[in-house]
Amino acid sequence: MLSECESDPFATSDDSNDMDYIPTLRKNSTHSRDPDNIENSSEHDKNEPMKTKKNTQKRQRNPGAWRRNEINKLRNLGEKYIDWRGNFRPKRQPKPPCTNCRQKCSEKFTEEERKQILATGGRQ
Repeated sequence: MLSECESDPFATSDDSNDMDYIPTLRKNSTHSRDPDNIENSSEHDKNEPMKTKKNTQKRQRNPGAWRRNEINKLRNLGEKYIDWRGNFRPKRQPKPPCTNCRQKCSEKFTEEERKQILATGGRQ
């Protein structure tokens, strides 16, 4: 037999000695928050203030509006922009064509194609 401090504090006198006891859920409990049992819990709810959980959400990211990303986008497109330190950067201009190149860039690309490549950022 267990001493009083070792016994189950939640056990009642009926189930403490019964080894085959299986606890059952009570459907008609007034302490239940079951939506099917609203009529039984209505008198209990009158005494307690309503506790409503506030629906909170984190602010959604908008990476397109971030200053760093706007600077990167303008720089990659070759547009004028103000860099992170506050310095003005002018619109990118094409450099003079290669004259002494192994890959013969000046023969492969015309001046118009070079301007178009610079304007589109290398995308077609």
